[in-house]
Amino acid sequence: MLLATLVLSLALAATVTLRGPRRAALAARERAAELFRQAMGESEGGDLRTAATTLEKAVSLLPGWPDARIQLGTVYYQLHEFALARRELEQSAALVPREPTVWWRLGRLYLATGELGRALEALARATELDPTRPAYYTLLAEAHLRRGDPASLERGMAACERALAAEAGHAGALHRRGLIHQRRGRWDAAAADLTQAIRAAPLVAEPYYALSQVERRRGNKAAADRAAREFKRLDRLERSPQ
Repeated sequence: MLLATLVLSLALAATVTLRGPRRAALAARERAAELFRQAMGESEGGDLRTAATTLEKAVSLLPGWPDARIQLGTVYYQLHEFALARRELEQSAALVPREPTVWWRLGRLYLATGELGRALEALARATELDPTRPAYYTLLAEAHLRRGDPASLERGMAACERALAAEAGHAGALHRRGLIHQRRGRWDAAAADLTQAIRAAPLVAEPYYALSQVERRRGNKAAADRAAREFKRLDRLERSPQ
């Protein structure tokens, strides 16, 4: 009887020992999820520094949770802390190598740090994993545009066409295609695309600046002046504190 009682006691102790880590792991997951939701609210409210601190706590609880790392890398990117953004996004890519969003965000980061080769590789990977997202092709076109050689401009044009096939009238793709036409000296085509980009997204400043340059080359001073004035107005709004 005593032996049976001892065996039962040991079995119960082992069950408690197993359940303890499981409970702790569940509690860590629940706390990390709570911190993630809190950080999302802080980020949406513009408190990026606090959001980064909150996400660091979530990542410390669940180091292998890619969602938290991706969001932390994104917040660090928004804070222009590119080394920390790289750390989180590259670790995220290692955790979920088939997640296209990670590669798109890495491509955006590499563009910001001037690493065009890496940007092109990351963005090409994003478009391979999800060929339906016009934003991925648009940023890929931007990377080719920055490289600027004839072959890159041709690839950038192809990326714009893929973006517009995925979403007709996509403002970003029209803008980049207009810039490629501008770089090639195709002034009429550039003016047409930039005008369409402005119609699709009239509150974005950059296409107005490009259109003002193109209209001057076409000899349309009045149109160039109008576009330049609108660019300055919107640029001031974009730069002003919210």
